Amino acid sequence: MTISTEAAVPDAQLVASAVSAELAAALDRAVAAGALPRSEVRTDIVVEKPNDPSHGDVATNLAMRLAKVLGLAPRGIAELLREHLGGGEIIESAEVAGPGFINMRLAPAWLAAQLGGIISAGERWGDASLGEGAGRSVQIEFVSANPTGPVTLGATRGAAVGDALANVLAAAGHRVEREYYVNDAGSRMRTFAVNCAWFYRRLCGIDDPPPAEPYPAAEHAAELLFAEHGDGLRDVSADAFGEKALAAQLAEIRQDLEHLGVHFDGWFHEQGLFDSGAVDRMLQRLKETGCVVERDGAVWFEATQLGSEKDEVLIRSNGLPTYFMTDIAYHLDKLEQRAFDRAVDVVGADHAGHLPRMFAALRVLGIDDTRLRIVVTQLITVAGTKMKKASGHYVTLREILDQVGGDAIRYFLISRASGSTIDFDLDLATKEGNENPVYYVKMAHARCAGVFRQAELDGVPLENPDLNLLGRDESALIQLLLDLPEVVRSVAHDLEPHRLTFYAHSVAAAWHRYYHDHRIVDAGAPALSTARLHLAAAVRVTLARALALMGIAAPDRM
Repeated sequence: MTISTEAAVPDAQLVASAVSAELAAALDRAVAAGALPRSEVRTDIVVEKPNDPSHGDVATNLAMRLAKVLGLAPRGIAELLREHLGGGEIIESAEVAGPGFINMRLAPAWLAAQLGGIISAGERWGDASLGEGAGRSVQIEFVSANPTGPVTLGATRGAAVGDALANVLAAAGHRVEREYYVNDAGSRMRTFAVNCAWFYRRLCGIDDPPPAEPYPAAEHAAELLFAEHGDGLRDVSADAFGEKALAAQLAEIRQDLEHLGVHFDGWFHEQGLFDSGAVDRMLQRLKETGCVVERDGAVWFEATQLGSEKDEVLIRSNGLPTYFMTDIAYHLDKLEQRAFDRAVDVVGADHAGHLPRMFAALRVLGIDDTRLRIVVTQLITVAGTKMKKASGHYVTLREILDQVGGDAIRYFLISRASGSTIDFDLDLATKEGNENPVYYVKMAHARCAGVFRQAELDGVPLENPDLNLLGRDESALIQLLLDLPEVVRSVAHDLEPHRLTFYAHSVAAAWHRYYHDHRIVDAGAPALSTARLHLAAAVRVTLARALALMGIAAPDRM
């Protein structure tokens, strides 16, 4: 059973805008009545939620702002504003507190009238424009683990964070492109190829001398190729073998990420920067700035000239380029050649050190470095008796997927600020109970779906609700639902997707409490049931949208 409505969709600033308009009208009435003097000085009206809900639904310090302009006592101004507030369509009641705060309660009927807009928005509920940022192009690069082994749980954190941010940026009005940067150039890949070939030949029963430079991670790719080809590649050259190993490893990475529900619009290969000459062109431009010197047989970027704490090697003394040099060329490609308005990199903690030098390099090359945002994800530890094995010294995405599933992985890996470490508790992630936060939120959505099945069985109508039957008991929950567009806006602005988990858990907790305390479907009270079903429909839409932004399914049954 579904509810349809064509009500206007509430925007990100609905409550604040509506209350601000009421306060502005109250100020005009007070001035017109001669109770307050007129002033040409503009005063912003700020409306916020009090930290303590007992102080009201919303509050303003407008009287204290006006006191500085009018030269009057703020508490007296607040009393006059309270007296001149309108007839209660939006603000049910107001009281003056402290030195001049005005604490207000919103009218339950006005709040209930917003439910139709939430239901009408459906899968687009929560979309929020960022003003000047709306419609701009954003490229977000994440995961980008070296293609020399399987995706680890650490890299998976970047996948969960990056994909959620991409979803939110799209919801905030940006044109988003997801990209995986394939580090397939340089001496590391040559070492990888030689070691892959050696491991593979061992699997074929050939006991060659070990490579001069060991690369243990290459064993996994060798096993992938042996599983596919048997000993059919034993006589292939190291270079050709390296290409096959890279392709096999990338195929596995792509498959594992797709099982997590992460898809990329593009896979950008580092080698392409060399093949196209982009690295050489970038280096020449950098030399022309006077910030490149040769020292100790190496080529250095003198970032200290630009305020950084240390310089950075561009070309090693053995003539091989560093990751940093190709990274500069890659960011030029994003911001100049492909002309994205903004670029967002989601990187691991091991990349944090060279970020100041990257910004310095972009600035000296004439790029506005505010167009680049970096999200650094910290380390993960794994706890729980269900951890059966690990691949060497790391835990892989595939191992965790097999045990807890993609939804739990995503939720847990974005549940903390990216800059905080995470202790991933496998036992908790697999529990079917309220202590498991992802189960708790999903169960709230399933309960919403369940009341509609019950309504159908009891013959309770869904159309033409009398929303005036909803009162103060529902007001706090409705206000929470109306917060979603602002949550989306703040996540997109600050690049902090963990706020989605806090929000989803808050809505789920409020719905569970309401469900426990109120009978949603009552065949003996069909009108009240219809009104409460509209509330349930709005909760269902909100939870589904919050979960979708995190890349998590919203089940109708559990």
